[in-house]
Amino acid sequence: MPGVNDWTLEPCKVVDRIFEECGAEGPWRDRVKQHFEAEIKQPAVLEKIPWLNESPLHQLRGGQLVRFRGMVQDMLGKEFFSDVYEVTAEGGDGGGSTRLLPGRYKDVVQCGAGETIDASGPRSQAGDRLVYYCVPVPGETDWVKQVYQDSSPCPAHRWQLTGAG
Repeated sequence: MPGVNDWTLEPCKVVDRIFEECGAEGPWRDRVKQHFEAEIKQPAVLEKIPWLNESPLHQLRGGQLVRFRGMVQDMLGKEFFSDVYEVTAEGGDGGGSTRLLPGRYKDVVQCGAGETIDASGPRSQAGDRLVYYCVPVPGETDWVKQVYQDSSPCPAHRWQLTGAG
């Protein structure tokens, strides 16, 4: 099982690993949900996940797991995505090998050099999800923000509020 830093810095790799273990037709979606729910229920682990509200963006990595303190302002409706998609490697004789990859929790489908994506292939699966527009809590005072900054998971994420005493 990956360490805390592994799965919080690159959670999509955990999803990919579980997908490989279960296969596209297996219970990979449920296992991903169970894995992350179990990890986040541990207070010591949850404390290590940085707040998006309190961390300068240059200290965060793309794809990293973060927490956000805010309110849902709007629901934008369903968004369709490639839940499972086929990737075909170019073969020397015109035929290539195909493999399935998960697209859940990703904004962009990916493939390697010399590979092509077939999102409408016979084994590909589309999914849908709701899109929420979230905003920081309006009127949050500096002293409340300071409490969250002080409890930030690592010293690199602690920084002073402008005008805070």
